[in-house]
Amino acid sequence: MVVVVAVIAIALPAIFAIMFAVVREQAKVYALKQVKREGDFALSTMQNTIRSYAQTVNNDKPPSSGNAICTGSNSSQNTLQIYFTPSNVPGGYFGYKLNGSAIASDSSILNQLNLTSPNVTIPRLQFGCSRTSIYSPPLINISFTVRYGSQLNFFENQASLDYSTQIKMKNY
Repeated sequence: MVVVVAVIAIALPAIFAIMFAVVREQAKVYALKQVKREGDFALSTMQNTIRSYAQTVNNDKPPSSGNAICTGSNSSQNTLQIYFTPSNVPGGYFGYKLNGSAIASDSSILNQLNLTSPNVTIPRLQFGCSRTSIYSPPLINISFTVRYGSQLNFFENQASLDYSTQIKMKNY
């Protein structure tokens, strides 16, 4: 009986340590999965909309020739928000910006709509526009960071991913 109790006393802490490690890793995987899902959705939504509908690039709404960016050759500009004139809605606009801690789409047709949920925060969102010549289509640079959890959470409940891409607009 003493031997059995001694074996259990030695094995039990090892089993609990293994179970605790598995639970911590599951929390980390969940956090990374949430960050990836939210970031992928926001990025694919922006890419598809810009590729399909964007005609000109502007740094303010409503778009006008006075606030157009990326119009000349060798032009480049970085901004925190960006707006486009759509090819299918005359006089309309759509764009993306940081709304608190979420990426939001804004358009003349729909109300402001967050592309990320309150489960994650977006501490950094930056847009850029560059053009090598007046005849080349603008390249839209998008970069942002998606973060899950706060500094108050345990390390395994935190995750962060950086996203960055370039989108070539259709040449109208």
